[in-house]
Amino acid sequence: MRVYQAISGVVLSISAVATIGFMLHASEGQFSIGHLGFILWALAPYVLILVMMIALKSRRNQLALDISVCIASLVLLAISLVVYTESVLSSSSTAALIFVFVPCYLLAGGPLIVGLCFLVGRLLLPQGYHSDDDSLCTKCGYNLTGNMSGRCLECGQPISDSTLN
Repeated sequence: MRVYQAISGVVLSISAVATIGFMLHASEGQFSIGHLGFILWALAPYVLILVMMIALKSRRNQLALDISVCIASLVLLAISLVVYTESVLSSSSTAALIFVFVPCYLLAGGPLIVGLCFLVGRLLLPQGYHSDDDSLCTKCGYNLTGNMSGRCLECGQPISDSTLN
């Protein structure tokens, strides 16, 4: 499960660095305080996905969520690379507007992509990966079937007696 989180973190980092690079290239390397607001705005979709990844970390159905965030990260990277590359290569005076409007779409689309991927993941993953019964750890979602130690083997969370039975 942590592999998908690591992939998502790396992809989000690459996306953020690429976005900043495109913005600096589009401004011909001249950075000013005025550009800081645009850079923060352009980074907002990646920050949102990162926050979602952290906030959903302790939920059940962890594998489906991790895969969903990973796919959303990859889609955001692909969209960013295509759109921002076109913006930088375009000689149009409206190319800079792309850096204003694209984050709007990505802010709305990122959570939508995560949600859709999660629903597909819930349908495609074997039943044991997203069971809603008491055999899953309440902290990390690890399957506790057969565990008699009294603690989750993944995160160390104490297990209630009803879960052990």
